[in-house]
Amino acid sequence: MKTHKNKKNPSKNLRFLENSHFMKLLCTSLESDSGQCDLERLKASYARFVGSVQRLVASEQCAPLDMLHALSRARNRLVRLRSCEERRPAALVALWEGAVSHLEFEMRMVHLRIEHPAVMDRLPQSEKPRSALYLAEPFTPTDLMELITALHSAGVGRRIDGTRANVEQLVELFSWMFNVRINNPIQCRRGVINRKLRLTRFLDLLRNSLIEESQR
Repeated sequence: MKTHKNKKNPSKNLRFLENSHFMKLLCTSLESDSGQCDLERLKASYARFVGSVQRLVASEQCAPLDMLHALSRARNRLVRLRSCEERRPAALVALWEGAVSHLEFEMRMVHLRIEHPAVMDRLPQSEKPRSALYLAEPFTPTDLMELITALHSAGVGRRIDGTRANVEQLVELFSWMFNVRINNPIQCRRGVINRKLRLTRFLDLLRNSLIEESQR
């Protein structure tokens, strides 16, 4: 019995889009001197291609950066055919344009997922697993915000694409980890930076705790 591995786990072969039947059929049709093709067959293949793209983007087993690589390679192969679209049937060109547009759209969606994971997360809030940790007394969300501000200023956190994590992402992570709510992260960060007294109270406490631990 044959199995379609790409449907079950698209991340196993990230070149499957650029090597898909639709891509090969479209390339052959566009590069043909006559420009003739079996349009109905190509349309059916296009529908399967779109389904494959959607399964890749929806896959829980594929990292967003890998998704971008796969989508980008497929798009680049199509873009290289741009010069072949002249004097080709309008229906054929429309399929080419549709494939490029769909890949670019999904690439933007993956970028948004990286930039704003809280907004783009597909799971409803009620279904997300809760952290087993809670903030111990007498510590407060303000203490966490001091730590977050320092981590952000030092550029410690990075997104999967290598860019610097913003304050909102760090706040979201720590809020989830300790089951606390930190409203208005940017304003809270500004409040920490503009302190006149005891700017690093919590960080000094952490430093002293580490020193004491090392001396035991």
